[in-house]
Amino acid sequence: MNPTAGEISRYLWDVFGAGTRAVVFWMWRPRTIGHQGGEFGLVGLDDHPSDRVRGAKAVAETLARFPVLAEAKPLPHAVAIIYNREALQLDRIDGQLQHRETEAELSLLGCFEALYRAHIPVTFVDLHELESGAVNQYKILYLPYSYAMDDRALAAVRAYASKGSEEGQSSSFESSSTEAGAANRSRCR
Repeated sequence: MNPTAGEISRYLWDVFGAGTRAVVFWMWRPRTIGHQGGEFGLVGLDDHPSDRVRGAKAVAETLARFPVLAEAKPLPHAVAIIYNREALQLDRIDGQLQHRETEAELSLLGCFEALYRAHIPVTFVDLHELESGAVNQYKILYLPYSYAMDDRALAAVRAYASKGSEEGQSSSFESSSTEAGAANRSRCR
């Protein structure tokens, strides 16, 4: 990956828009040898500023000209993704025989990437936050590849879904009229 000035600028605006107060760039100079050779730096091989430096500089100059942007607070996130350690661990073990030991991880990353590309701010929460009810602050909760849950976590998912139904929000977990939704409802009751 060798990001352009525009991509560096977009990355910076995305993280500052999400409430970040500082950014650390991993490398000033690109690596030229070793197994990490080819990683980009902010300067080129000749030590002159690259377009990436100009992209970062433009963001820094804009933040300096408009301090209100640097002081702004992001809106609370309305979307959360469950980080299900149990499903990730089970997938590593269960998937080895079928060479599928990264499906849960890829599902988690794919869910995040889809939301990120749509510029939807998202928070990761774990099963403990689900079980404690801390997820009730989110309007949407994604559970990618969460096929390993204990009874407490499943009860918390049901409670979250029924809360959405009580508020008149659509809840595909409980109120889907499709055949798959009916199968989910019968499995989760």
